Amino acid sequence: MNPSYPSGMSRRRFLELAGTSLVGLATPGASFALTRLQSIGDPLKSEYPYRSWEDLYRKEWTWDSVGITTHSNGCVAGCAWNIYVKNGIPMREEQVSQYPQLPGIPDMNPRGCQKGAVYCSWVKQPDFLKYPLKRVGVRGERKWKRISWDEALTEIADKIIDTTLKQGPGNIYIPKRPFAVITNNAYTRLANLLGAIKPDVSSMTGDLYPGIQTVRVPARTVSTFDDWFTSDLILMWHKNPIVTRIPDAHFLMEARYNGARLVNISADYNPSSIHADLFVPVKMGTDSHLAAAIVNVLLAGKHYKADYLKEQTDLPFLVRMDNGKFLREKDFKADGNAEVFYVWDTKTGQAVPAPGSMGSKDKTLKLGAVDPALEGTFDADGIKVTTVFERLKAEIAPYTPEATQATTGRASDRGAQACRLDCRVQGAAHPRRL
Repeated sequence: MNPSYPSGMSRRRFLELAGTSLVGLATPGASFALTRLQSIGDPLKSEYPYRSWEDLYRKEWTWDSVGITTHSNGCVAGCAWNIYVKNGIPMREEQVSQYPQLPGIPDMNPRGCQKGAVYCSWVKQPDFLKYPLKRVGVRGERKWKRISWDEALTEIADKIIDTTLKQGPGNIYIPKRPFAVITNNAYTRLANLLGAIKPDVSSMTGDLYPGIQTVRVPARTVSTFDDWFTSDLILMWHKNPIVTRIPDAHFLMEARYNGARLVNISADYNPSSIHADLFVPVKMGTDSHLAAAIVNVLLAGKHYKADYLKEQTDLPFLVRMDNGKFLREKDFKADGNAEVFYVWDTKTGQAVPAPGSMGSKDKTLKLGAVDPALEGTFDADGIKVTTVFERLKAEIAPYTPEATQATTGRASDRGAQACRLDCRVQGAAHPRRL
């Protein structure tokens, strides 16, 4: 006996009675009989009967106009979608799939994800904000009241003025949240005029650490995602592109068929880890030590392209040994440019301006007849100098894979494997993509 069935009824008896009831419902003429299905031949021919209830479905797939849209307020991908509008209301969306084909690169089409597919439904939800709200209770109390746009803009303007006068414009933080070109430029111009802080949008959404934007300024100095396909090694360092870059994630998989190796370095085993050739789990907050161990292995084994470092990096730039600052033109001339840096030319045996410095007249990185030294200490008109590369070697020397194991938990095993992958790819055809 089972207490979940009626009292005194066994499980077997319950199933017997249930089966008998279903047979009765299916019998023609029974009081609860289901409507018999009507056999239809070819629905495209004239004998197809008219059934009024089908109009409900026919009307669902009609629209007044079709336009092109993207979801720039919530995503940086900018995928193109056809939007179907009826009675002024967006009904549904479909991927456009009309991106041009690039020679030798897998097809870009289609671009889009499930978030974009439900965008029309999302904006029609009752909790989707269509007007400004002002908090009337304490924070977290979830009490709000509706205000006009003029009221909202006036309050924001007053806050900006008060903060600028009392604390200075550097205390105003204006994130570039909108991805749309017009609104993004408006935010940037406002921040520039005010002298406010304007971080990269990715530092706000969590794709990049805010400190990167502060130190390096532009953090997105990269090529487009289709270049993944031409890469030899792809480090997914605390990234999850299978989830966060759905329109472009296929390039990762196609790159593997093209011979690329995928390494996922993350504190969690995210969905992108499943597709990686090597998963390197690190303790939270220890990424810098793991990176230092990888660089240590690369430098110790000389697994780098010297010509590339000389032309494309600041590693050959000269640094003063007395104060640790870059050697600049103003160190030699009272009216010298503070943005003209120097390298040591091994051919002439003297310090010469580095091609492509911010203050250079010729905006090119081509070295020409100059052969910059990467290593050594020199005397530049009485000023003792060395190279950035020498300083890098000295700072990175203590961070061997064995020494950082206690911090990262992985540096001597999986971390070393990542190092070896780096070393192997350095000899490949695409050093710039490392």
